[in-house]
Amino acid sequence: MSNYSTSITRNAKTASKLLKAISNPHRLVILSQLKILGARNVSQLLANMSITQPALSQHLAVLREEGLISSEKKGTAIYYAIDCEVVNQILNALEVHFTRPQ
Repeated sequence: MSNYSTSITRNAKTASKLLKAISNPHRLVILSQLKILGARNVSQLLANMSITQPALSQHLAVLREEGLISSEKKGTAIYYAIDCEVVNQILNALEVHFTRPQ
């Protein structure tokens, strides 16, 4: 057996779970909005998406369960924000990758 081990190999299942949570196109758009615009409520998120409110709520639940976003109630609205620095780093890397000349 090989002694090959890195932090990624030791945490492959956790890393895969994180990547799976953000790999959905709708969840990636949600995270992008939260990164660029800051904390948003459901109505604000929906204004920039073409999905239903129940679908958005399901996506937010996945992101929340994975610890990628947090929620805070303000009045009658719940505001969501990114709560995971690695998500910001991944979004930054994607931004660089997709904005550089091909």
